[in-house]
Amino acid sequence: MRLTIKTKLAATFFVVLAIAAAGQIMAIRDMGRLNDAITEIVDGSAQRVHLTGVLVTQQLKVQRDIREYLLSTTQVQRREILSRTETLREEAEATFSALYEIASAEGRKKLDELETSRNAIAAINDRAIEMSESGNRDSGIRLLSTEGFEAWKIVEGTLQEIL
Repeated sequence: MRLTIKTKLAATFFVVLAIAAAGQIMAIRDMGRLNDAITEIVDGSAQRVHLTGVLVTQQLKVQRDIREYLLSTTQVQRREILSRTETLREEAEATFSALYEIASAEGRKKLDELETSRNAIAAINDRAIEMSESGNRDSGIRLLSTEGFEAWKIVEGTLQEIL
């Protein structure tokens, strides 16, 4: 059987059309995957970076308030600072929990390390407050400047790894 030019052209046209359709289907599928990846970046990664930044800010504010507490001279100032510090600690805990919920398994391991370091800083801060209340303010300041600074460097390094 001999194929006419018309038949050959029609067959070629349908083959080209089938290849174009297959290419379009693959492109649409890949665009769906790209959309999922962008959604993950926006919803996951960006949110993690934002929450980590918020957590750093909250932790720095607590550190600032503890130092301000040690330098304060009146009980009214101290009560106000302690109240503000407690609120900041609660906010930081809520931020940490939100960050932990959206973290990957590897991220959660790093967050566990961070939580240990944050607890160490909180204990140092509490000890400095106790020293100040017992009349030994200089020792409290020294504690924050030595052990507190070392603990903060650990927190900072862990946060950099998380980012």
